[in-house]
Amino acid sequence: AKSIVLTVLFNHLTSNLYRFHSNEDSNGDSLFVVQFTLDDGMSYSVESVDEWLAILMKDQNYRINVSIHTLFTSFGKCLCAKDLDGSIHNIPLAVPMRSGISALDETDIVIPMCHAGIIVDITG
Repeated sequence: AKSIVLTVLFNHLTSNLYRFHSNEDSNGDSLFVVQFTLDDGMSYSVESVDEWLAILMKDQNYRINVSIHTLFTSFGKCLCAKDLDGSIHNIPLAVPMRSGISALDETDIVIPMCHAGIIVDITG
């Protein structure tokens, strides 16, 4: 459950940056703020993911590792293969996507569609 909550909070904090940089009228809405108190009793209010992570790394000595995770997108399309023991195995199929880039011979370059995500591991 912690990873779901963290994901939602990161998404809301990131939306603050979008509104700030897009010159979009916020209709008087205030920025999303995360308020938290750490084990040392110090309370904080942050309006960005960078601000939050900086507090954890600098003031609280947390270790934060960030990595990118990618997978081919199959949208549930797959082949089924029956093994010698009778078990069925799903084989995901890659969904092709035109990249918008042409090869030297002017043919479209097709790549497998991917999903990507960011994994944030916080320990301390």
